[in-house]
Amino acid sequence: MSHFNGRGIFRHARALAIGAVTLAIVACGGAVSSVPSANDDAGGGGGGGGGTDGATGPLPPGLDGAAKPDGAPPPDASVAVCKTDPDCNGDPQVSSLEGSCYQGICICRSGLHVQPDGKCSKTLPTPCTSSAGKCVQNPATCQAGLLEGSLYVNMTCGDFVAAVCCFDPASCIGPQFTCCGPTDAVHAAVCESGYRTCPAGYTPVGPGGGCG
Repeated sequence: MSHFNGRGIFRHARALAIGAVTLAIVACGGAVSSVPSANDDAGGGGGGGGGTDGATGPLPPGLDGAAKPDGAPPPDASVAVCKTDPDCNGDPQVSSLEGSCYQGICICRSGLHVQPDGKCSKTLPTPCTSSAGKCVQNPATCQAGLLEGSLYVNMTCGDFVAAVCCFDPASCIGPQFTCCGPTDAVHAAVCESGYRTCPAGYTPVGPGGGCG
């Protein structure tokens, strides 16, 4: 009988200890929840978790740790597309040279086009209005100081009425050369997929005030 009473007393003492701990936790929780927060003073709604209290809305893209701004950024004019001619190959598996490197930009061979990444490929260039250009008709001539698009870029302006695509030079990345050519002719520099370049079969002549 005394052994049973000992076990009963032990169980009773353990129950009292657990109850005391429970009361202490409840009391502590009550004390914390009764302290007003700065959000309560400001009229903020309750029920939020600690990390979200006081948030005024989603963080701007790029600062929330997940979201990124929409769209790809434009090419960075401070970063050279190429250092050597092989850098201009859009497909590194191609062994022949698809373009030549001129002061950090690629001048593509005939039949190839400058791509949005500045390298050369058979893929047709970005259409006029998708690359900051403006289609001009009647007459199909760009105003002085503007760059004309390449032949294929001009064709994206339509083929029923003659038209050219005109660019503000500031929107076209590349060194400030104005003339292209073999030695027997010259042609004004053109803009293709956001890069100053030369028409197919031409190469930059160098800086100059005009081509004539």
